Amino acid sequence: MATRKVTAKAELMQACPKCGNREHFTIHAERCAEDCCDVWAQCANCGHRPPPGNEIEDAWGSLDDGMVQGTLEIWNETMQEAQEA
Repeated sequence: MATRKVTAKAELMQACPKCGNREHFTIHAERCAEDCCDVWAQCANCGHRPPPGNEIEDAWGSLDDGMVQGTLEIWNETMQEAQEA
């Protein structure tokens, strides 16, 4: 599994429901099939991550800036949905 630590602008991020973190995330890429990797953002403080099914599928498991942005957008969407539920 490949990982990349990132720091986001706190005012742009939804808080982690477990620890309240809004800045420190680890982006993970894990192979899920022969030609596919799942990529997701996870709280770097407590390890909380969006529920399964909220990963980005990528053939190479890229951790470039565009992928980081995409995973953080999914983080925000899923954390907002959890607050509204």
